[in-house]
Parts: sequence; C-alpha cells; structure tokens
Amino acid sequence: QTRRSVRVTETIARCAITAGGVGTILAVSMIFVFLVWVVVPLFDSPQTGHDERFDAPSDLPPFHVGVDEERLLAWTLHRDGKLELHDLTTGERIDSSEPFGDVPPSAASFGLTDDSAVFGFSDGTARIGRIGFTTSFLTEEEVPDRLRGLVIGASAVHEGGVVDRTAIGQLRRTTLDIEFGEAMGTGDQSAVVHVDHVVAPSGLSLVTYQESGALRVSRERQRRNLLTGEVKTSLKHTDLTANDGTERPVPVAVGMGGLGQHVYSIAEDGHTEHWDLRDFAAPRLFEEIDLTPSVEASVSAVGFVAGRQTLVIGSEDGQVSTWFPARAEADGEPLLRHVYDLEGAPEPVAYIAPSPRSRMIAVGFESGLVRLYQASLGEDILSVQGEEPARALLIAPKEDAILARGAGQLTSWEVDLKYREATVRALFRP
Repeated sequence: QTRRSVRVTETIARCAITAGGVGTILAVSMIFVFLVWVVVPLFDSPQTGHDERFDAPSDLPPFHVGVDEERLLAWTLHRDGKLELHDLTTGERIDSSEPFGDVPPSAASFGLTDDSAVFGFSDGTARIGRIGFTTSFLTEEEVPDRLRGLVIGASAVHEGGVVDRTAIGQLRRTTLDIEFGEAMGTGDQSAVVHVDHVVAPSGLSLVTYQESGALRVSRERQRRNLLTGEVKTSLKHTDLTANDGTERPVPVAVGMGGLGQHVYSIAEDGHTEHWDLRDFAAPRLFEEIDLTPSVEASVSAVGFVAGRQTLVIGSEDGQVSTWFPARAEADGEPLLRHVYDLEGAPEPVAYIAPSPRSRMIAVGFESGLVRLYQASLGEDILSVQGEEPARALLIAPKEDAILARGAGQLTSWEVDLKYREATVRALFRP
C-alpha cells in the first residue's frame, strides 16, 4: 500500500505541474496580447483635426511660408519683398517689414530642413542668409503683469513675438530672426530668374538661371583677414551653359540634388538636363531626359524630398511622379530613374512641399486640395480641402500640421499622421 506521504507528494507535484503549464500558456498568451496591443496601433489611419482659416489678402503670390515648432507664429515672404508675421492662434498680423528695401528679390530658394535662404536679384546678384525663429526663456520679473497670468498652453503677443507658458510653467518667448549677407555677383549682370541651393559640410552651393540664358553653379568661399579677423564671403562660379551653339530649352525650375553633386534644369515640357558637379571645375552633362514621358501636359511644380535625392515633378494634368538618381551597374553613372506615379487629381499641381523630418511630401492642387504622400512607398496618406489654391505650402516641423498660404487666406490644418511608414506593403513585401 502506497504511503500517504507519497500520495500527498504526487498530488502536490501534479498540481504544481498543472499550474506551471497553465501559467506558461497564460504567460505566452499575455505576450501575444501585448504584441497585438503594441502592433495594431501601427496600422491606425492618419487623421485630420481642427483647422484654422485667417483672412490674409495679398496682391502677389508668396515666395515661401514658415512656422515655428509650437505653431504659434507664421511668416510669409511675398514677391514684392514684404515679410509678414502672423499670430497663428488669433490670425493677428504682428509685423510687416521690407527687409530688402525698395529692391525685392526676383527669385528665392529656401532650405528643406533648415532656415537657410538664398535670394537672387534683378541686377544679377545673390544674397545668402536665413529666416527662422529664435526661442528664449523669460523670468516672471522680465514680463508685464498681463503675461504673468498666462496659464499652461496659453500665449500672447509681446514685443514683436509671442510668449507662451510651457508645460513645466516656464515663460517662453518666440521671435522671428532675419539675417542676410552682402550682395555677391553670380557671374552675370542679368536678372536671376530661378535659384536653388544646398548646404553641405563643405559649404553652401547654389545654382542660378538668369535672364541672359546663363546657367551657373556657385560655391560660397570665405576668407578671414588675419589682421582684423573679418570674414569676407564671395562666390566661386562654374558655367553650365552650352558652348557649342546649341539652343537649350528655357527652364521653369532649377534644382540641386544630394549635397550639390547633381544639378537639374527642367523645362516646361519636361525636358531635363542632368549635370554632374562632382568635379566643380569640370561639370559634365550626365543626361537629357523627359520627366513627363507619358503625358503631354507641361510641368507646373517641382520639388525635392528631404535629403534632396528624390526629385518630385507635378504637371498641369494633375500627375505627380518621383525620380531618383541610380546606377544601372556598379561602375555606371547615377542617372535619373522613374520611381512612382503618385495618385494625383484632375487639376494642375500648384505647389510641392517636403517634410523637414521624413520622406513625406505635401502637394497642393489648383482646386485647393492638398494631399500628403509617403514618397518612399508611393502611397497617399491623407487629403485636406482648402478654399483656394495654395501658393505656398508647408508641413510643420513636428509633422502635426499643414500650413497653406493662398491669395486671400492663411490656413492651418492639424493632422495626426500616426505611423505612416508602417504599412503591410512596407513590412511584408521586399
């Protein structure tokens, strides 16, 4: 007869094994539930939130629009040289100035991921500078009584900028900062029609197309006076204009790709010259390619994805395509290759704007429609509808809003993009 102690031990062992097995199953199940709980939100659809529309009439289309990270201030530079600053919480115009005096720029280029800017003028000169926001923190003693009562999240206009109360109770002041260098010659005295630039570790490079037909690339060169310490900036030029007498198409846009090693001159019919600037002293024409081969419509907008490797082309029939320089062979040249045809709209493309922090782009159409795309995947993310065409378009620095400036309105849409890169196609397809 089995002893009682043995039976008790067997019972305890059986219960322990059963509990261990059930516990293991529950632990694995909880891990599965946790993984589902973490992964499922990755596939949530992007959403649009509150939108703000402010009256901001303008006689001329703007060059560019900018906004600070907290979306408190927005600036607009118009083609007549007037710079306006608006409070985005109320729509109030805080300031209006003419930083270029009586001579407005004839062309302008703005950094995709920084505050750099280059301006071309009718006398053939260029000025390098920046337009951006500066943040500082104030003590309670430094502000008037009306600002001391600001609650967390509230803001108020103060001395040409905005002061807001942060989440930890600090008073933060945001102001617009404008800096420009002296005018520098581009190698031609005719008006600058188009300009683009890139800031690389080696310095700033810019490409200009001028009224005379000259296509030039210039690089910033700085020299320091050893006696006075003064730094003088000038431009070193290389000419891309054909010297064989061949008549080149007139571009509607010029662009610099990568770190300045690629230069594009894009004509209205899509005919594009792709130049190699790896050897600055001896530029080479890589290729001539049609960037609208499947349509008869002309090019209406040109832009880059952040990083300046992917070129984005918009046409008058509403098509949007992306192009990328790639080598067909290991020792081949990096020639432009068609990547995606994005879902467009049945009206002309008006403006293309990149995100400053990802591979996303915003495209505005003549009907006021604005679409966001994930350029790496060629997928439409979301759409918003404006009341007028966007003449300048911007994705906010934190990718939490879209800003559009039209002829009569300044519009801001709040967006929640979720995890836009996490799609079934991106995760499970090669």
